[in-house]
Amino acid sequence: MSPDLAAAWDSMCSPVRSRYATQATPGRARRVVSGLLRWEVARRLSGAGDPGVLSVNARILVVQPDHLGGVLASTPALRLLKASLPTAEITVLAGPWGADVAEHCPAVDRVRTCRFPTFERGPAGAATARRALARVEPYQRLLAEAETLRAERFDLALVLVPDYWSAALVALARIPRRIGLADGQTDAFLTQVIPAVRPPVGKLSDRPEADHVTTQQLRLAAQVPPLAERAVPPNLDRSMSYEPSAGDRASAVRVWRAHDLDEAKAVLAIHPAPGGAPKRWSSERFAMLANHFAGRHGTRVVITGGPDDLEEARTVAAACRQQPVVLAGQTSFGTLAALFERCRAVLGTDNGALHLATAMGVPSLRLFGPTDARVWSGWTGAMATSPLTLSIQSPRLCSPCHRLDVPDWRTIPGVKGDSYPCMADVPADAVIALADQLWRDAFR
Repeated sequence: MSPDLAAAWDSMCSPVRSRYATQATPGRARRVVSGLLRWEVARRLSGAGDPGVLSVNARILVVQPDHLGGVLASTPALRLLKASLPTAEITVLAGPWGADVAEHCPAVDRVRTCRFPTFERGPAGAATARRALARVEPYQRLLAEAETLRAERFDLALVLVPDYWSAALVALARIPRRIGLADGQTDAFLTQVIPAVRPPVGKLSDRPEADHVTTQQLRLAAQVPPLAERAVPPNLDRSMSYEPSAGDRASAVRVWRAHDLDEAKAVLAIHPAPGGAPKRWSSERFAMLANHFAGRHGTRVVITGGPDDLEEARTVAAACRQQPVVLAGQTSFGTLAALFERCRAVLGTDNGALHLATAMGVPSLRLFGPTDARVWSGWTGAMATSPLTLSIQSPRLCSPCHRLDVPDWRTIPGVKGDSYPCMADVPADAVIALADQLWRDAFR
């Protein structure tokens, strides 16, 4: 182990270190199931010939099991497919937790939903979802979903994340062309792969460059047009896409006016919901941020979030000197998009709402601890009028660790504080200084 990695390991908190230790080798049951799946895929695909040139009218299945922010980051890849093959039918298979984004993307013709076991979030977090792969039910679900997809006779499947279950699904569905990211487990189920680029853990002194997740997915989607003897348009708009409906915009107007926000000098949205327990930054620090903008800039602050984030939003609001407007739990994702358009900036941790702000052209600042800012920062796609997006990464040596499958820090016996150490080490004064820079530079 290099000195850099040793230092990162020493600074790593025990839940993360434990997760890395237990995942080192898959369990015996998982190895047996994997062998059986490979055998069944080989049996189902035996005798399959060369599918030939892909039709420009092909039925394309795009598998994206991630949550809202991950699906938003995939919309440039969806736009590439539709711009290159405008007469192809593009169906997105998403989790019910991410389908809203696909439904609001003009490049998508149809949306199907599936509960992907490795992306389900329950009370115990992602670790519970991953342990589910050791049980029988996810594989019964896999076989049933494969039969449903097989009946639709897709010509090509594009799997946008290196997910073992997703790759096995499209192979069992006998889709003749299956393109995805190779990570050692998915390769056996795919017909065409590009390597999955995994950034290293921690702050290596010779830290290699890491691709943004959208860059990887654009590279993956670019494999499809040549199969139909088509080229990717040279001036493709590679920005994220989310189109609020007329109802979303009308709802946003009602919410805005109900709180007299038209009278505000400027409105700042703070989205404290972490989008995963390890990303949580303390409520008191978010309140400091709100107090600073209300006092120094005369800003009205709104606290946003989903129905499950209401308690967190209220905790932030209770710690503020000047009461912000709590909108958590009052808006759909589409209404939130239309509300963000009216805000001067959006601040929060690395989560789907911050990606939504960037998609809507709104300046943003996001905080990173367990995840990598180079991979998950705001993606603008080099738009002519790109919104300013700033990020701050935890200074802790083990950040990023890339682990979200750990419990809420507040539920771990014997620990201090209410945030994981990487997020606790993101200093409020540095965030406030960067937020001031965003406020100043975005509106010169």
